[in-house]
Formats: sequence, structure tokens, C-alpha cells
Amino acid sequence: MNIVSVAVYKKIQVMLTYKISFLPKDKEFVLRELIATPPALIGRWFYENVNKGLVKNVEHIGKAEGGVEKYKKI
Repeated sequence: MNIVSVAVYKKIQVMLTYKISFLPKDKEFVLRELIATPPALIGRWFYENVNKGLVKNVEHIGKAEGGVEKYKKI
């Protein structure tokens, strides 16, 4: 990943964290609900960071319809 990609992902991380902070507790969501057109590999990045505990107050709960990863704010 080059420097530009890292900067873009950091901006998206901040935006996702901000949007998630306003979700009610126990709200289930997929990334497309928070970002209309997520860039390539953001789903994988988010999934890995949730599982590592780097994204606070979010847990992975499986797959939604269409095979998209689904999360829940805790």
C-alpha cells in the first residue's frame, strides 16, 4: 500500500469511527450504510481491524444478504 492509500484509509477510518459513534447501541450495519461507495479493500481492512479490537464498540456478527460482512455496535 502506498502513502496515498494509507492517507485515504486513515481518513475513512476517522469518518467511519465518527459515523459509528452516532449509531444506537445494538444497531446492526454493513459498511455500505455508512459509506455509499466504499473503496476497494476497505471491507477487508475494516473486518481485520474489528477482529483485532482496533475498532472500538463494534463486533463482527456474520454475513448479511449477498455475502457482505455485517457488524453490530456494542
